[in-house]
Amino acid sequence: MKNKIKNREDLQAEIKRLQLLADNQEKVVRADISFMREQLRPKNILLNAIESITGIKVNTKDLFMNGLGAGLLLLIRKSMSKAESKAEDKLYEFTDNVVSRIRKFLSSIFNVRKHYREEEEQHDE
Repeated sequence: MKNKIKNREDLQAEIKRLQLLADNQEKVVRADISFMREQLRPKNILLNAIESITGIKVNTKDLFMNGLGAGLLLLIRKSMSKAESKAEDKLYEFTDNVVSRIRKFLSSIFNVRKHYREEEEQHDE
């Protein structure tokens, strides 16, 4: 109460002031209840737990984008790993094939030389 109420006009003014004060307090209480209700949603409880553990403020949009980015990165790494494995297998196959052909070629050269030497030795005798 601001001043002593002396007449009816003072009483009506004080009633209006108190009604405005009550309305404002009711708005504050409603806002607090709405905030508490929002904070008690499972999604927000999880986000708050993550924030308290990591100490990093988590924005739901950033969390979604980071999760999406991490998922895409994982898929790319897996597909690259598979492609790398396939390329490695083809490279080994190609290398084995080349080495095999070189061995055959060298073997045929040495066999021809060996055969040629044997023929010369037989003629010399």
